[in-house]
Amino acid sequence: MKFNTIKRTTKNVIIVLMAGLFVSSCSDYLDVVPDNVPTLDHAFANRHACEGYLFTCYSYLPAMGDFIETPDFQGADEFYFGEMTTVKNGLDRKMWGLTFGLQNKTNPIGNTWDGQYEEQSNQFGKVWFGQPLYKAIRDCNIFLENVNRPYDLEEYERKRWVAEVKFLKAFYHFYLMRMYGPIVLIKENQPVSDTPEQMAQYRTPFDECVQYVSNLLDEAIVDLPEKIQDRSNEMGRATKAIALSVKAQLLTMAASPLFNGNPDYANVVDNRNVHLFSIEKDDTKWKRAADACKAAIDAIEAADGGLLFPEDVPMIPELVGVEVDTLKQEYYLRAIMISKWNKETVWGSVKNHFVDRVQRYTSCKVSAKEASQVWVSQLFSPTFDVVEAYYTKNGVPMEEDREFDYQHRYEPRLATSEYKWYIREGEYTAGLHFDRELRFYASIGFNRAIWWGNGKYDFKRKDYNNKDEVRYIRAYAGNASTEIAGKSGESYSFTGYWAKKLHSPLMDTSTGGSGTWGGDGRIPFPIIRVADLYLLYAETLNESASTPPDDAYKYLDLVRKRAGLKGVKEAWQKYSIYPDKPLSKEGLREIIHRERRIELAMEGARTWDLRRWKEAENELNKDVRTWNIDGADKEDYYNVISIDRRSFTRKEYLWPIKEYNLTVNKNLVQNYGWEFKKKNYEKDRWHHKYVMHCYITI
Repeated sequence: MKFNTIKRTTKNVIIVLMAGLFVSSCSDYLDVVPDNVPTLDHAFANRHACEGYLFTCYSYLPAMGDFIETPDFQGADEFYFGEMTTVKNGLDRKMWGLTFGLQNKTNPIGNTWDGQYEEQSNQFGKVWFGQPLYKAIRDCNIFLENVNRPYDLEEYERKRWVAEVKFLKAFYHFYLMRMYGPIVLIKENQPVSDTPEQMAQYRTPFDECVQYVSNLLDEAIVDLPEKIQDRSNEMGRATKAIALSVKAQLLTMAASPLFNGNPDYANVVDNRNVHLFSIEKDDTKWKRAADACKAAIDAIEAADGGLLFPEDVPMIPELVGVEVDTLKQEYYLRAIMISKWNKETVWGSVKNHFVDRVQRYTSCKVSAKEASQVWVSQLFSPTFDVVEAYYTKNGVPMEEDREFDYQHRYEPRLATSEYKWYIREGEYTAGLHFDRELRFYASIGFNRAIWWGNGKYDFKRKDYNNKDEVRYIRAYAGNASTEIAGKSGESYSFTGYWAKKLHSPLMDTSTGGSGTWGGDGRIPFPIIRVADLYLLYAETLNESASTPPDDAYKYLDLVRKRAGLKGVKEAWQKYSIYPDKPLSKEGLREIIHRERRIELAMEGARTWDLRRWKEAENELNKDVRTWNIDGADKEDYYNVISIDRRSFTRKEYLWPIKEYNLTVNKNLVQNYGWEFKKKNYEKDRWHHKYVMHCYITI
């Protein structure tokens, strides 16, 4: 035992467990360690107290799936919502700076190395912009050092709790590695008697970090349950499938270009002259990753998980008797995200505001009642980049489809009865909104698009286009009474698009208030789902072979089949101007990357994919495009304009370590591009009338 004491840092420690633990009672765990009790004897006095400390370890999980608290959504090119440094309608834009050149080393955005939070004067109170993950790891170590103390803890339960905390400890290390690369490994807590010199730890080379975390996950897997039995109280707690899935993500990250032979990091060495990155590319890492992906998939399927297909989704009363397959298919695809604890959710979390915050900001004003509700904010706007990524109905990119009128995609076009389930018949919308794949219509709202749900579900009459039955988006500006989703006040889409994918059609947003947003309880946001692993497996198989193996096509095509698309070889051969693209390793790589972008769109995966693929420099230095949302008619509205430009430099692939930490611990070394350098700096002549020479810190 190395720590003899622990102390409360806040008056009230709110123990927040993810997913199902939220649905159960958290009140029992509000005070894990009573105030003014400095010893561990009370924290581990009995089973109840020990369980409280277990949930403390869970409480540090980053709120994956949250617009504000994690970089997942604001760290890529999938959303836009205006000025990035202000708070608008309760929505903080701090993370927005990650792709607009505001990251810095004095006070890094999303700092999980130290933890970062702010008290806000809105309904959300304290907001974390980076959970203190090293504190989390220390608490995990305290638990592991003391879990043998409770006299009334059954051995089978003790083994499971140890495995859970080992998993959490591994995950917190993994999350730090994803952001910082090589990190300081906290295998055990240091004695409080250590000198400052002994406390000054070194970063561990990246490959060693990977091996340590992988081994820790292997230890956890042995005693984790195959699946959760008490679904009403324990959903979201660690299982074998979850741990194996995180291991698959870890090893895939390690095999990817950012960390596998990246020459940019060749000179990142500490004061011992230890290289923190291996610059030799090792293709065997892809094979290890592929094996890990397959092991995770096997465990998921053994626990009755798998891709969610239409037959797996219970028929909701509102769709009974509806003879239109298109509407049902759209609902089934949306159910992947909004169906509570469906079989595709490997690991889910409601330690975010998926019900309240996320769905509030992705909603759409489709009736006068929604327009009158402050809760219908519709601020978090999908970008043109997302919209144009989706395939055509033929399952190939718009720009490659021989049958798609790509050249005239921005021009308005009249919707006929052929498209009445997607677009309001008799209205005009842009050409790129026609003849797209089902995932596009299930995920994206656009001007004149049908918006099913929001308290309006009656589709049984023959006149399906009756405006009293079928709601649709009206987004022209200038007339708030008729174009109710258009630009007005502070609550509108900045791009002319809405994230239908993240918004449950079963919620009645017309009545307002937080009570209408919960449905049958909190909806878990998928941290990991099966399609993610299938696509990871296809990617790792392709990268580990000289030519694409059959199973790479198999798992890729399973995801496409669920979306109603032909297999890649058939689709490209029949419809693409590049019919042989899927046959080469390079071509299939591009297709897999595109498939991940589509299937996992607006779920936070792209932030990390772009970084590990080392493609962020190409994708995150582009203009932010919108429709002319000030336009009052189709002639004005359907004009593409650029309103902003993202900025991403090579150094931003990894987070900077806060400069203060380097001052305190001389053994730490800064990440590439953020290190201190002295050089003469000349200010831009085009913006300044004078030249200044000075020393700056990069």
